[in-house]
Amino acid sequence: MQPATGKTGVGIIWDADVDLDLYVKAHKSAPELFFKRTTSREGHYFFDYRNRNSHLDYEYVELRNPVDLGQLEVWVNYYAGKVPAPGGKVCLHYGGKTYVGSFALPASRGNQSVDAHRRGGSPYWTELKLQEIISTQSQP
Repeated sequence: MQPATGKTGVGIIWDADVDLDLYVKAHKSAPELFFKRTTSREGHYFFDYRNRNSHLDYEYVELRNPVDLGQLEVWVNYYAGKVPAPGGKVCLHYGGKTYVGSFALPASRGNQSVDAHRRGGSPYWTELKLQEIISTQSQP
């Protein structure tokens, strides 16, 4: 997939009374944007919601162009709370279009992202596969 011009945005929204956190890395050598690093050359992390945000707005990262979805890494961490298997929606604005998908975390409580270094095998983390969301919504 060719990098899209224009701004790219990724956001999450959820209903459970928990704190979920969005982590976005524009490419392999880019710094990861999240609640402790809100600005980089690649983009900006907007507000960190520490509780359900479904009645407010998305926890959102906006990236400057161009963005190659094949290099973009997006993760959600179950940071705090005690609700089993929380989930929510992901919204991707890419190439002038908006795509929506869903996600879930199998953990029963938050872990304050202490296992970020091994997130791929952790129930407290889920990777958002944005190319899959686009491909399922681009079908006729």
